[in-house]
Amino acid sequence: MALHIRILLMLFPLLCIMPIGKAHAHNINVFAISDGNSIEGYVYFTGGTRAQHAHIELRNKTGQMLFSSTADEQGSFALRVSHRTDYVVFTDTGDGHVAKFKLYANEFAENLPLASPNDLITVTK
Repeated sequence: MALHIRILLMLFPLLCIMPIGKAHAHNINVFAISDGNSIEGYVYFTGGTRAQHAHIELRNKTGQMLFSSTADEQGSFALRVSHRTDYVVFTDTGDGHVAKFKLYANEFAENLPLASPNDLITVTK
């Protein structure tokens, strides 16, 4: 019996540092919507808690970054765009959590010019 106790005492520290199952960190999500000539949205964790000051990027459909900013204290952001095209809102909290949300050209106001490959797309906050 003493041998079993000694083995358990030797294994206990090892068992304490081994993961028992897959750890689930809060998954990050981003939601965005077109409001004609702007993109509004917010970054949040699974469960609804907003990701304060999360890094956000607006990218074109090929993945090229067009604009980089930070969400506010409520995880919200708003960006004004110059052209109708497909956009991807990408977020990265810096600790391995990333998410993206795609918006399509037909979701933007028709008075915006449709982007061509040579157009310089401008984005402002």
